[in-house]
Parts: sequence; C-alpha cells; structure tokens
Amino acid sequence: SNQVLQILLSDSYLDMGFSWSKPESHYENEVAEFLAKTNLQAYEGALLKNGWDDMETLLAIEDADMKDAGLLPHHAAVLRAALHEERRRRSAADGSKVVVAFLQSVGMERYADVLLGHGFDEMETLLLIEEADMQQLGFPRGHVLKLKKKLKEYADGEHKVSQDQPVLQPVATASVEGMKAAPANAKGLPKRATSLALHSWQQVKLVGLDSVGEMLRINTLAIDSEAVKLFRVPGIVSTGEGMLQRMALRHLCSKVVRFVGSVVAGRYDYLRLVETLSKLGKTRAVGGAREEHFEALKQGLDITLREVLGDTYTKEVQHAWMTAYSFNAAIVIEGMRSAQGSMTARTA
Repeated sequence: SNQVLQILLSDSYLDMGFSWSKPESHYENEVAEFLAKTNLQAYEGALLKNGWDDMETLLAIEDADMKDAGLLPHHAAVLRAALHEERRRRSAADGSKVVVAFLQSVGMERYADVLLGHGFDEMETLLLIEEADMQQLGFPRGHVLKLKKKLKEYADGEHKVSQDQPVLQPVATASVEGMKAAPANAKGLPKRATSLALHSWQQVKLVGLDSVGEMLRINTLAIDSEAVKLFRVPGIVSTGEGMLQRMALRHLCSKVVRFVGSVVAGRYDYLRLVETLSKLGKTRAVGGAREEHFEALKQGLDITLREVLGDTYTKEVQHAWMTAYSFNAAIVIEGMRSAQGSMTARTA
C-alpha cells in the first residue's frame, strides 16, 4: 500500500504538470472539538480508531464509513449536516481572510473587526461600501477618503489583471501530435477572465483544492457511480471503493478543479494544456470512459462550486466555470475518440 501511495502522490502514472501537497490542518485537536460542538463526542473513540483523526479526513467521510464507526442513522444525519456547514463556514472564513489581508496591506487593519462584524466580509461586499457606512462605523474623515482611494486602486488593479489575461487565438492552424490544437466542438471559451471569475478561483484555492476535490468526487459519483471510469488508473483506481482508491480519486478530482480553474483565471500555457488534455483523453479510452461520464462530472463540478462559493456563485461565475470545463472536456473527448478509432482500426 505504501508503494501505491508513493505512485499516487508522485503522479508517475501520468504527469499532469501540477504539484500536490497536503493542506495544513486548521485546528489542534480538531476532530474532538468538532464532535463536541455537534454533541457527537460519544463517537470520538470509534472515529479516531478508524483513522478519522483530522478535519480534512473527516470532511471526506461517507455513509458507509459512518456505519462502520457505529453511528446510528439519526446521528449520521447530524454529522452530515454539520460537515456540510463546516465546509460552508471554511469558505466564508477564507473570504474574510482576503478582506483582512487587504486591510493590512493598506495599513487599515484596525478596522477589520468592525467591518467583518457588519457584514463586509468579502471583497465584493467591501467594494460596495459607501461613505455613509464608514461614517456609521466610526471612520474619521481622513480614513474614509483613504479607504475609498485604496478600494478604487484595488478595483482598478483587478480590472487590469483581467484585461491582461491571454486572449485565445483561432486554433485552426495550430497542431499538436497531428491534430488541431483544440477540437471544433471546444467553443465559447471566455476571451478574458473577469474580476468575479478570478476571485472565485482564489476562493476555491483558499478552501483547498484537496477539500474541493473530495467534494467533487462525492458529488460526481452520487450523480453517476460509473463516472469513476473517467479516473481509472491500473493498480490504483478501479471501482473507487476503499480508502486508498478514495484518496486517489480525491487527488485526481482536485486536478480537474485545478485545470478548470486555471482556464477560468486565464493562467495557463495554451499549447501545453491542449497537449496534456489530448494525451489524457487517449488514456481514458482504455478505462471504459464514456462521453456521458463527462456530463456527470460537469454536473458534479457545478454542485461543488455552488456549495463552496455560496452566494458568490453568480450566473456570470457559473458561466465562466462551466464554459472552461466544457472546453477542457471537449479536448479530452477528442483525444479519447482518436484513441478509440485507432483501437477499432487495429481490431478490424
């Protein structure tokens, strides 16, 4: 099993071009504290014994695991609800961190508590603050003007970043491994990343790609358990069952989020992306993946982002993510079709 984990974490089976690292734990004695808050401390010993000894792991627990740990059905329901709320809480807390970091960067961290306490806990909200709001919160006139100026600079900077994102050029003449740089059905990719889309990618990264990948795994397989065939890796992932396979799937799903998020933000090497996804598609053909599995993964991603981003998952942000996913998926599917055609020709 150690060899399997080493292969998994090194990505020697398929170089996707991205590194992986275990997210840092948010709490000390976190599971015991969490269970105590949810009045489930009676299960602490059983959960810890079964390896659910940190929150990152506990957030990945499934119904079967709860049953193995001896949770009664109504207690399992309580734990599921509490874990869902914990994911939402972490997402909101990460948004607050961005506000605090901004205030520190402009020398106004003294106002962090009062702003967060009055609902200005995300940059989108803080950017809408008015002079009257600041005056009611006790800002002296000079600091009102200072914060307005710094917020304008921040907004202008976000706009400039979005304008600086690479624009996709027509791909009809580009070629990678004998095929066009992108298939004809890979249409509609946003030409520039908007500030909202950029911020949504930052929020996802703050929550943690590993955590978001686990949510994507759960949501996708709940829609279609056969979608595990998208991720089959000989000797590592087959049915998606068991701790090691769930760990592998979580890692692979986090890569899906990273690939799509990089396209959403416009921060990627275009030709390398196409080459990597085309190569990936060719490997999916032998795993039994079907094109409808990509739709299940898309739906799973949509649900996951809605859970992670909450009210900030606007129609504009949803469009950016779903379009980026569809673009990526179209390249993978084209590679898969190419490989399937080659296999058919060899057997004919």
